[in-house]
Amino acid sequence: MMGRLRLSTICVFLGIWLLSSIYFFELLSTPEPTIETSGPALESIPREVKEAPRAKKLKSADFGKIDFDVKEDQDRFQVKQDKAQENDFGEINNNNKDDEEGANEEKSVDDEEFPKKNLAKPAFPIANLDELTTKPVAKTKEEKLEYDAAFKKYQFNGWLSDKIGDRRKIPDSRHKTCPADFKPNLPKASIIVCFFNESPSVLIRMVNSLLDRTPIENIQEILLIDDASELDEAYNAAMEYKRTHPLWNGVKFMKTPQNLGLIRAKVFGARKARGEVLVFLDSHCEVNTDWLQPLLERIVEDRKRVVCPIIDIIDHHTLDYIASPVCKGGMNWGLTFKWDYPHRSYFDDETNYIKPLRSPTMAGGLFAIDREYFFHVGSYDEGMDIWGAENVEISIRLWTCGGSLEIIPCSRVGHIFRSIRPYGTDRDTMGKNALRTAKVWLDDYVEKFYEARPYLKKMGDYFVGDLSPRIELRQRLQCKPFSWYLNEIYPELLPGNIPEEAAISHKLDLSKKYLVRLANTSLCIGADSMGSRINVGSPIEVAKCNEADRKQVWRYTSKLELRPMGSSKLCADALKGAILMKCHNQGYHQEWKVTKTGQIFNASVGKCLHATAERSSHASLEFCSKSQLFEIIPL
Repeated sequence: MMGRLRLSTICVFLGIWLLSSIYFFELLSTPEPTIETSGPALESIPREVKEAPRAKKLKSADFGKIDFDVKEDQDRFQVKQDKAQENDFGEINNNNKDDEEGANEEKSVDDEEFPKKNLAKPAFPIANLDELTTKPVAKTKEEKLEYDAAFKKYQFNGWLSDKIGDRRKIPDSRHKTCPADFKPNLPKASIIVCFFNESPSVLIRMVNSLLDRTPIENIQEILLIDDASELDEAYNAAMEYKRTHPLWNGVKFMKTPQNLGLIRAKVFGARKARGEVLVFLDSHCEVNTDWLQPLLERIVEDRKRVVCPIIDIIDHHTLDYIASPVCKGGMNWGLTFKWDYPHRSYFDDETNYIKPLRSPTMAGGLFAIDREYFFHVGSYDEGMDIWGAENVEISIRLWTCGGSLEIIPCSRVGHIFRSIRPYGTDRDTMGKNALRTAKVWLDDYVEKFYEARPYLKKMGDYFVGDLSPRIELRQRLQCKPFSWYLNEIYPELLPGNIPEEAAISHKLDLSKKYLVRLANTSLCIGADSMGSRINVGSPIEVAKCNEADRKQVWRYTSKLELRPMGSSKLCADALKGAILMKCHNQGYHQEWKVTKTGQIFNASVGKCLHATAERSSHASLEFCSKSQLFEIIPL
């Protein structure tokens, strides 16, 4: 009897032990929920989007047959916010099993969360730029060496950037009538910043401008993509900065496995992004107040709409923040981007200062796009190398394949425009990229491209690469012909509007001074002034030639600027019409090419200087005509 009892007790004990072991084994083997870092945690995005630049499940009909109005999209975004997770600035509720795979896909991404509550943001220190720039830059020999080394490395004043520090106050460059309130339930954005050999202080100040001037609830994440920089200083400095600044907890870092070039690095970042909207920014930027919400509002209204901010200028010498006027993107037949300015009558209605402006092209570095639509429409052409012409290619593709492109005047982002890039390649990547664009998208107008860049016509398939994936994309999306783009979107580019010789500048002796006389008249152009002083914004006037009048005497610089002798700091500028503005040494709307026949052409606006044979009139900018010629007379 006692033996049977002992046997029963042992059996019960073994049973309990076995059940307990099974329970704890299952408990320990259940994986912890992880935070996805390489793919979107959105139920509506097919997995193919995470794995490749084209989403096979997203066909033309998916974006063609659905009419997304504001309310439908707001409801769609709100449902996803309720069902899925908060952004990385708040608490994350992430129980999707797919997230586990995504988290393990990219080990170099930092998975920490942003603070659950907004921490007190530091007050903006006001850098005294006047004090720093009006005094000699190099006070000591050591500082001079530091200045020279930084400028050579970055092609902007890196020495001054370090002096300014990690954040600063910048002027609000928006028009006074820009709204202060925005629609509720806007989608969250993944902000993708690719960089290569960037200045540490510029990169850190850029991220701080995002955190200081963007509502936390509108940011899904900030992705810093180091495109295999040769210098680790920016990456390491930003990582170290994050360790001591809790506001940076959700800023994520990635390194590409090799140098991909800007185009492919952007696609790399887009595939890792989790937000419903992708925002691409350059690393040498500073965003302005409430820059993001106006972009998101326009995308909510139409998911096929791609939007760009106005790009303000951060002077690469002084780092002054300079407001840019409202303008739009254009191009020439060489597929080189340029700025176009609306006709001056456009602003007779003051509301046009803040209305979205339809743009034929984008500058390329700064824009926002619905993530699904980005991959649906073909992301970037990854057959292109480094950078150049990709902005023109995606612009033509967006317009002809059912999308649209806008400039949003109430969204402002400052950008350091460098005269040259501190890195590059011996290969003609810009020529290759432009040729790929021309062969795929220009149809019969490709001959106009070859006229502008004749050396590319003889380049074979070995140079341009395989075009079949992009041709197939165009067919699959049922895109309109390039003739439609010219007639409906950019008629300014139609043959006859740009001088044939605009690409060749008449050689002038830079050491001499000149009168600029309207051909076959006794009238010259000069700076209009109030009294004897020439001011910023002074128009260019037409008056009787007088070489003793310093306002009519011009210097033609190595940067192709026209500077009146009456003021060494002002240049002829085409952005707001034919006026004088402070010289910024960036070219663009202050770069004038004098053709052999005597036309004075500004490529950034695609127009020529125009004057009438009437005294006391003002010069203007018009589409180029062979009847509008000037004589450049040396003194």
